[in-house]
Amino acid sequence: MKTKRILFQRLVFFILTMSLLFNIVFFSVDIFPVVKRKLSKSNYLINVNTQAVEKKIVTASYDMFVSTKIHMPYGKNVSFIEKVKNLGADEINRINYFPRAYLALGLVRYASKYDQQLLKKVISRFDNYYFNNNNKLNFNYEYVDQVPLGLTALELFKLTKEIKYKLFADYIYNNLIESVVEVNDYSLILYRNYHSDFLVDTLGLVCPFLMEYGAYFKNTNAKVLAESQLHYFMEYGLDQDTGLPFHAVDLNTNEGLGPNNWGRGMGWYMLALESVYLNYPINQDFFCHEDQNIKKTLFLNSLQKLKDIFIFTQFPGTSKEFDSSSTTMLMYGENQLLPGTYGKEKILNIFKPYIKENGILDFCSAEAFGVNKYSLEFGESEFAQGMLLMLLSTTSPKIL
Repeated sequence: MKTKRILFQRLVFFILTMSLLFNIVFFSVDIFPVVKRKLSKSNYLINVNTQAVEKKIVTASYDMFVSTKIHMPYGKNVSFIEKVKNLGADEINRINYFPRAYLALGLVRYASKYDQQLLKKVISRFDNYYFNNNNKLNFNYEYVDQVPLGLTALELFKLTKEIKYKLFADYIYNNLIESVVEVNDYSLILYRNYHSDFLVDTLGLVCPFLMEYGAYFKNTNAKVLAESQLHYFMEYGLDQDTGLPFHAVDLNTNEGLGPNNWGRGMGWYMLALESVYLNYPINQDFFCHEDQNIKKTLFLNSLQKLKDIFIFTQFPGTSKEFDSSSTTMLMYGENQLLPGTYGKEKILNIFKPYIKENGILDFCSAEAFGVNKYSLEFGESEFAQGMLLMLLSTTSPKIL
């Protein structure tokens, strides 16, 4: 009897211990992060002078880049088991994708213009992340989310002329060429090769790289591929009355899918639009075609009507929550297409109310996870931080 009682006690102790451990893990993984976000109150730089704000932004951006922590909020609800399985995995896998890529691109463009010492540090960290000891790439191409890394490498090749960066850009280009599909006489690259629709995200991820690559290396095919994708979307993916982009186009019916006022979707479209516009020579101007020029002008005019003074929300026209991703993307595009629209002082004053004391831009909407599948979660993001630096890099003079 004594032995059975001892075994029973041990079993009860084991069950209680495992239950306690499970609840600790459950609270730490599933509950604590949400509670922490809800209860934390941030102070913003609204009353700080613009020179100090700029310094904080740049310092925070570099610190973000040095850290392997992923800031970009992910909007999809996942189970507790999935969260446990993914502990630590995001930092390894997502470091190759577009939020971190745009942070790198923003740092490179800003530093090359304003801070050569910072540029050296960024290049060193970029090399550490993406090259092995033999100066070969240490990751394999999987998705178009990685294409902006190729654009960053292209920028670095322009600055340094080091062949490893050209090989990086070549690698991205060759993988894009291999993934082309033909739809109604248009050459397209899909967000995922199994998709039956063409996402506006893909325009913004792919077209800037193809246009820069084509322009710099005089590769006509790269530019034609970018033009084909933008032309297809302008033909089938825009609202006729506003020129605003739908989230996607159904490849079978050529019908627009999802809302045409998703802020980041407008931003992705803008990145493609400005890249094609700026990289075509005047005598071959993509927008010399009357229809395309009308649609471009209609889009830009619609943006002015949807602005909340200077900023954009997650769904301009139907929501009130400031979205730092859509705002930075669209302001960047405006400054590229209409130089001088925003000076540096004006940009910093616009964003001061949304920049935390540590220099990180807040209120970026979480990643979408499909057409009509959007999150209401907002937070810090490498993507918005990088786009802010890209926006600042379109301006002069220097404030720092």
